Amino acid sequence: MEHLRPATRAIAERLADDIAAAGGSCELVAAFAEPLPPEVFAILFGLPVEDRHRMARWAAAIALAFSPSMPPEHLAAVEAAAAEMRDYGRERIAASRAQPGDDLVTRLLDAEVDGHRLSEDDVIAMITGFVFAGAETTRRQLTAAVQLLAEHPDVWERLAAEPDLIPNAVEEILRHRGIISGLTRRAEEPFERDDLHVPAGGRLILSFDSANRDPARFDHPDSFVVDRPDAHAHLTFGWGPHLCVGAGLARLELAEGLGVLTRRFGPPTIEAVGPGTGFGAPDSLHVRFPVRGRDRDGCR
Repeated sequence: MEHLRPATRAIAERLADDIAAAGGSCELVAAFAEPLPPEVFAILFGLPVEDRHRMARWAAAIALAFSPSMPPEHLAAVEAAAAEMRDYGRERIAASRAQPGDDLVTRLLDAEVDGHRLSEDDVIAMITGFVFAGAETTRRQLTAAVQLLAEHPDVWERLAAEPDLIPNAVEEILRHRGIISGLTRRAEEPFERDDLHVPAGGRLILSFDSANRDPARFDHPDSFVVDRPDAHAHLTFGWGPHLCVGAGLARLELAEGLGVLTRRFGPPTIEAVGPGTGFGAPDSLHVRFPVRGRDRDGCR
């Protein structure tokens, strides 16, 4: 993932240029959090960068399926987006076969598991999974991060002064305000722990929020501490074989995005918060950033 860091930073700088040109006031999701992840994703998979708007649109439509109570009229939009993403995956596979490149789609087509090549459906699933998870969840987490840091302007300024602290701050943001509160799991066999008895086929709701604020694991778990030494022990990305495959990419995008924002702007003021759609971050976030001097810390 490190080879993507310069490109990610350049994309974030370009988006920050536009915010600065507008005087620092923007709707953060549209101006920064939404366009950043799919453009980085396009570079990783060797996709046309101009397709980032389609990917963001598909991801936003699929996110409707995670609403606590999805209206029936949204079902058609979700199914249409899923079908378009699958068709797009087939198009990109055909393009990579016709002209292989140094990108993840080509590598997936060449990959073997136990001596067998991945099927086309497997590769499509990887592409479409990354389009959704790599675009929608990261843009939501980036929005939540800026919203949280706006509540702690002293921390914003500390990160601007100590950029080496940003990777650990990302871990603490993920622990303290992860956008996904939990997941459900089905027990393949009977499960018991303490007074909990789950039969085979029973379902569990696993709470990341509870684990990430467990006082037996974290000191002062409800406090936001950007230099917390064990912040990385959160379960926001899962654990073990269930670890999110895009965790490294998400961490990189969050670190580079926040690094650029804290360097280029002062602590933001939240002017309006939009509604949410099934995730712990709003659909829109209107903010006002004080634009720093252009010579601050090497900023062009």
